[in-house]
Amino acid sequence: MILRLKEKDIWFLKMKKNRKGISPVLGAVLMITITLALAGVAFVWIRNTVEKTGKEQNDILCREVNYAVGDLRCYNVGGNFLKFNAVNYAQDLKLMGFMVTIEAKGESRSFNSVPAEIDSLMSGDVSIDIDGLLSNINRIRIIPRVKSGQEIVNCEEKETIMVWSEIEGC
Repeated sequence: MILRLKEKDIWFLKMKKNRKGISPVLGAVLMITITLALAGVAFVWIRNTVEKTGKEQNDILCREVNYAVGDLRCYNVGGNFLKFNAVNYAQDLKLMGFMVTIEAKGESRSFNSVPAEIDSLMSGDVSIDIDGLLSNINRIRIIPRVKSGQEIVNCEEKETIMVWSEIEGC
């Protein structure tokens, strides 16, 4: 049996022959443009996700910080020093020292503390060289620092503020 098609039945075949598509160059340019646009969207989305995750992790670590500052005093041994004892009460969280900011009339100066680390459930004496800063000091801010990945983060929401007149020997 031979199948015969009539003219009205093959109209779609004629249309296919008469159709013109886009040029190969324009097709290549469109494919490259769409690929670059999708790559850009993916890059921005991934970068924002990673930044949010890092900040959230810093916030979680800082919430776990639990420390106390005691025995805050000034002493003079070859220069003026501020010394205090810090106790790290946090479980499984090492303090990476403190950022100590001394606020005087009209200015403030920040120092990183020594020792640099206080292990979990341990204490350590911290000394800051404040030579030349003893006049006009109003207060001292002590901010704990923790390690988040490769970065050291200041946990400002856990700061301890001391009024200068409360410090022994100053």
